[in-house]
Amino acid sequence: MHGELEKLEYRVDHKVYSPHEFGIPQHRKRIFIIGSLNGIDNISFKPIDEQKTSLVNIHRFIEKNPISTKLLPKANQKCLKLWQRFIDKIPKDKSIPGFPIWSMEFGATYPFEKYYPLILSAKELSEFKGNFGCSLDGLTKEEQRNKLPSYARVEKPFPSWKRNYIRHNREFYKENKRLISDIVNEISLLPSQSWQKLEWNVGNNNRKIAFY
Repeated sequence: MHGELEKLEYRVDHKVYSPHEFGIPQHRKRIFIIGSLNGIDNISFKPIDEQKTSLVNIHRFIEKNPISTKLLPKANQKCLKLWQRFIDKIPKDKSIPGFPIWSMEFGATYPFEKYYPLILSAKELSEFKGNFGCSLDGLTKEEQRNKLPSYARVEKPFPSWKRNYIRHNREFYKENKRLISDIVNEISLLPSQSWQKLEWNVGNNNRKIAFY
């Protein structure tokens, strides 16, 4: 865009701004372009830059008692409380995983490194375990498929990022099985695989899942 405008003999400048730079709790970068055939020496981004702030007061935007309040369904609250118990089980001197926690991998042994599980016959796959360590022995190929995590029901090799997540989750479970096995059993009963995943992106500062 810059080059095309210069071809048309415009003098051009630009800046990238995001609302969070001005005290608004939203990361959304946008490019702002100025251009003029008469030059831009009299145009400056300085007045805008002077309004930048490193502080975001979230209380300016969140009501304490909004009229349109919608309570979180009890099933969702139960799920969050269960994951809180999971976090509480991890010793304070151990970091909470920064990779996505896929609890379906806890106890699973199906192959994922060199080839994908569905390339195997039902007999071959029967030697392994699926979601939460459930046996795949004595099942039809379709039944075995349903006992695998949804992301493993593919007919092509896993990409490297997926193999990394699976590997990390299985290693994490082996190291902490004694501490979390009882909670994992409860997580396995949650009605959706999406509820059986957790992404923790706040480090070890505050190990609390806040909800209302």
